[in-house]
Amino acid sequence: MAFTPRGEKDPVYFTAYAVDPARDPRARPIGWAFWSSDLTPGELGYHGHIHMLIGMNTVGRLTGVIVDINTEPYGDISINLPEFPVQFKGKSIRDRFEVGHDVDLVSRATITVKAAARIIRESSRMVARAVLTPDALK
Repeated sequence: MAFTPRGEKDPVYFTAYAVDPARDPRARPIGWAFWSSDLTPGELGYHGHIHMLIGMNTVGRLTGVIVDINTEPYGDISINLPEFPVQFKGKSIRDRFEVGHDVDLVSRATITVKAAARIIRESSRMVARAVLTPDALK
């Protein structure tokens, strides 16, 4: 697997390849990865920024979410738990990302969970608009 440098694109993302395109010029992207903090710096949780690395494939489905850095006071019972990012794997960027509907609600951490879901949704949709056509989405 190989990734392109982040570069100066807008929005900022990495392109993922199964084979290094420097070795095989016919290599096609298998997806994209991006930092939420690069794309949605104004979105805040209860206490501040929630930095996440998000992966998306070529049909607009999330391949993974890694919660990297946050200062959320209830993060240890919500977004820091392994169950939180797992629920986004396979989710389409067209899904609602609505807490209590298609994102699990955590009592006492509603603001944090809503913010994280909103950040994942908005970041993913920004990259999808830049790299995918509407007919590519599944």
